[in-house]
Amino acid sequence: MTENISPNVESLVKSLNKSHLIGVSLEPMYYSLTLEFMYGYLGYEKIVIRLYDVLHFVFSKTPEDKDEESFFVCAINLTPIQDGGKELFSSLNYLFKAYNDEPVSYPNESLYHLQLEGAACIEVICGSYEVFQKVK
Repeated sequence: MTENISPNVESLVKSLNKSHLIGVSLEPMYYSLTLEFMYGYLGYEKIVIRLYDVLHFVFSKTPEDKDEESFFVCAINLTPIQDGGKELFSSLNYLFKAYNDEPVSYPNESLYHLQLEGAACIEVICGSYEVFQKVK
């Protein structure tokens, strides 16, 4: 029951390759995460990705990057998850388990997987998302 990602959103997300991640904010009360990016010539364009119903979130960086104001993004992907996420949750060592000690999966839910690699690495599994583009 996974929805497809529209070609417009997919190309907008792909345009974030070689951008800068300038903001990460987690709202635990609403299970949402906001990622802000700056890209384009002289960094005039801003894209915000809001991820809702976050089930899994991992943020990693090296200690040397503690003084950076932004993180360079090498690659980013946002893809629908098939099979309720069973294979993906298993590969991520997802901590929630079913009664048979297998990772929990959600076959009746629409789920999405965001993966960002660069100066910081982010992995998110969520139920829905919105992408906003702002141009100065």
